[in-house]
Amino acid sequence: MLKRYVEDPDDDIIRCRWATGYDECGSICHKFSATLDENACKINYQASSIGWFAVALMIEDFSTSRPTTPLSKIPLQFLVVVFNSSGSCDTVPQFVNPTPGDGTSINVPLNETYFMQIVVYIENANKENVFIDTVSPLGFLKSKVGELDGRPYYFYVNISWEPQSDQLGDNIFCFEASGGTGFVLNRSLYKIAPVINCTIDQITSIIPLVYYSQPIAVDDLSETTVDCFPVSGSRFSIGSTTVACTSRDGANNTASCSFSVNVSSEVPNIVCPEGHLYNSPEYVRFNVSATDKEGDVDITCDHLTGSLFNDTTLVTCVATDTTGNRANCSFIVTIDTEPPVIMCHEDKIISTEPYVKYTKPTATDNYSSNPTVSCHPESGSVFPIGDTRVVCTAIDEVNNDASCSFLVTVTNYIDVFPPSITCPMNIVSKSQSPEWVIPEATDDQTQSPLVKCSKSPSQEYPIGSVNEITCTTSDDAGNGASCTFTISIESETATKIKNITQEVTEENVEDVSQELDQYLEEVDVLEPVDVVVTSVALENIISLGSTNENVTDAVVSIVDEVVGITELKVPPQTTASILNSFEGQVDVIANSGMNYTQVEENIAVQTLNLHSNAIESSLKFVVAENSTCLLYTS
Repeated sequence: MLKRYVEDPDDDIIRCRWATGYDECGSICHKFSATLDENACKINYQASSIGWFAVALMIEDFSTSRPTTPLSKIPLQFLVVVFNSSGSCDTVPQFVNPTPGDGTSINVPLNETYFMQIVVYIENANKENVFIDTVSPLGFLKSKVGELDGRPYYFYVNISWEPQSDQLGDNIFCFEASGGTGFVLNRSLYKIAPVINCTIDQITSIIPLVYYSQPIAVDDLSETTVDCFPVSGSRFSIGSTTVACTSRDGANNTASCSFSVNVSSEVPNIVCPEGHLYNSPEYVRFNVSATDKEGDVDITCDHLTGSLFNDTTLVTCVATDTTGNRANCSFIVTIDTEPPVIMCHEDKIISTEPYVKYTKPTATDNYSSNPTVSCHPESGSVFPIGDTRVVCTAIDEVNNDASCSFLVTVTNYIDVFPPSITCPMNIVSKSQSPEWVIPEATDDQTQSPLVKCSKSPSQEYPIGSVNEITCTTSDDAGNGASCTFTISIESETATKIKNITQEVTEENVEDVSQELDQYLEEVDVLEPVDVVVTSVALENIISLGSTNENVTDAVVSIVDEVVGITELKVPPQTTASILNSFEGQVDVIANSGMNYTQVEENIAVQTLNLHSNAIESSLKFVVAENSTCLLYTS
């Protein structure tokens, strides 16, 4: 079988027939005894003798409207040689990559050089008997046949072509390979694309709505269309966007060019709220704001504020300014109906002591990163003998909760721990019957131990008195505990002392201390409460660490006035506080290196800054009779 490949640029109907008459075939008419398939242009021949045989054909094209009258015709004449061969006719050359496939349509730009390589595999062939023949448009260049390095039986030719303007449209290129005992034919269709020119490289705009002129396309054979995307008049994003334009001619050949659109205008500033979290479907109100330097801003959201949200939903809002610039933001409305996941670490804890510590469980949640976990009784609590169930609960941000529990078993043990009791703070009151509550006691074994106090909360006290109240308790095992506090009923003198010293600073400490000293000298009688309030005032003065000599004089004088009243019954801690304040102020003076001497009715103070040799001499210190003397050396 011999097949002749024929093509028509206009896609007309093509038929092959035997040439007839002297004008068409001369002396070779009907010299080849074979059958012809006119529509497929196939010749079927059964060789019966060897030799050369001439073949004469006419190729004709027909329009679809008149399929019997040929539009044109061309002769095709060739020779067929029949010979004896020892090889197999089944060995057929094979075109391989990168050879274009049969019937491939290739777009070739005008006035640009196109390169192609045709590669064929022919088993057991050598370069000398391999032929790659071509039928091509004007201007095709073909190299000699070569063999690929390192690949035996792979043969190639290189093709190059620079189409000219008069070749616009479809151009048929056929090639065949032969060698060994067979041949193969292939063909490709080269299409010359139209010429398109984007006249600019870039468009710059301050608004996103951009219009531009369509590029111009040229084709010598047919009208062209030009399509660009994004189209002119589109809304472009802020920044650079590439516009791609494609031209298409009547033969469906295409060409492209592109340019960029750069939008430099500023977008509005839009602010969305933080995400909303609920544990059930909810009507949610939210506020989205936006500003823009160019004026008013229109805000639209894909869900309206006040809408009912049944599921977790992403809400997106868009702000558009007066020039069409847009900005968007998003937030999530979360409907969380799932409780946290909590797992207790153990099922049971056995302890021989009532104070039991355990590890608090951890919890996870689908939305809350750290669910709150609380247990009751708490770790470190006092547990009674026997079994106590500890219940731990995890709560997420929207109050979904989950719980787990475990047992704490406390075995029998000897109770040697006393109850715990804490009295109220010391009370200074103008009321003669100030309010206070009998303290409660706790115990590891005895539930709510009984508490007794030396005075009742309803008792009335005289003005100026300082009253000590002691509260005691004991558990069932006889372990006892107590605490003490004082109730002082404020006098007019105590109120005055508090007013003088209510605000002591480094700037006014000299004035305050001297004013307090002068006032106490004028008081005829001091009540116990006055001494208590004075002790607090001295603590405030001494805390400033003043080295002012006048401050020290006032402190020594104040202490002399209160410690000389031996008949007053004041709490021991009050007396200790006064003496500590006195020694603290003298320490400040002594450590500053000052030689200081002060003699009062009940107290005398002297500080000396001595050389070490003086201590070894026969220096004597004389102390006045009935006086308390403090001697400081440095």
